[in-house]
Amino acid sequence: IDIFSGYGMSETCPVLTIAHVPDEDLSEDEQVEIRCKTGRPIPLVDLRVVDEELEEVPRDGDSVGEIVVRAPWLTQGYLKDQRNSEVLWRGSYLHTGDVAHRNKQNYVKITDRIKDVIKIGGEWISSLEIEDLICALPGVAEAAVIGLPDDKWGEKPLALVVKKVDADLNEKGLLQHRSDAAMYRYIRGALKMGSDTNATYEALWPEGYAMIGNFQQLWLDSFKNFNSAKNYGVIRDGYAVGIVVEKDLRPLLILAGDPECTFAVYIGEVRAPGIATGMDERHMVVKYIPQWLKLKKGDTVLTSGLDKIFPPGIPVGRVVSTQKMQGFQNAYIELYGDTLHPDLVWVVSPDKTSTESDS
Repeated sequence: IDIFSGYGMSETCPVLTIAHVPDEDLSEDEQVEIRCKTGRPIPLVDLRVVDEELEEVPRDGDSVGEIVVRAPWLTQGYLKDQRNSEVLWRGSYLHTGDVAHRNKQNYVKITDRIKDVIKIGGEWISSLEIEDLICALPGVAEAAVIGLPDDKWGEKPLALVVKKVDADLNEKGLLQHRSDAAMYRYIRGALKMGSDTNATYEALWPEGYAMIGNFQQLWLDSFKNFNSAKNYGVIRDGYAVGIVVEKDLRPLLILAGDPECTFAVYIGEVRAPGIATGMDERHMVVKYIPQWLKLKKGDTVLTSGLDKIFPPGIPVGRVVSTQKMQGFQNAYIELYGDTLHPDLVWVVSPDKTSTESDS
């Protein structure tokens, strides 16, 4: 049996590359290395790996950029969504959102999603690579690395680490363990350790859209432990992206861009409390925040856990603008998570998780 790995997405219908081992005398390790790559573009696919200026990066097997493509069979856009269709085809290439590098033999290897890449002083750092380094340490149950805004570097990494029960682990020990790694400088100062909680997580795949034309509501019938009397939080790639509620006695996933999606948040260093409500696929709004709470553009928005939907501290997005009203203000939030391509999601139930105190 000959096994091939390939790459594509719904918008590319679907195949772009195939990892085929050439007819050469290669060792088993060399063959495995090729099979684990994303592959070479198939005929009629114009694939490039580009930087933020749409300039192609060197084919050295190290320089990373976003995969953009052209081919006769690609989708032309999203139904009734002109704005995101223009973003998808920026520069006359379809933007996949995948970060990769390519070697001299034209083999592509995906390393991350562009929304998860941390851009530090112009350098793209893979969040997945940092997570792999952290998870290599005994005592780590799970880890997620995200990028936070930074005035000096543009972004800085934040590592959220859950220890195994009874594990003897602290930040110093983790840093010493990885002191030989090239990523060490990005892990330093990025750790946020937390002991394991009693929150439960379940990985699920949405089954299909609940309503024609609404891409923000999907059925989640695979959620076997669903309790119709409760609402649940939904996490994708480490970000809060929606909730699960009951509809017609079935679990319904409502993504964060839908006006029916609401959950409790804190905003910025002042931890301004509020209820985030969906606006569109990329934005939410928090209304009726007292004006005396000073908010600013770029403030991070996190779940507060006060509504028992999410545990506290899950990243939601950042403030892009505020609107002052009589005695109140509204904060408009750009979401970190991707609500347009809901594949595997984590449903969380924080029943036994204590919320943050105000102290």
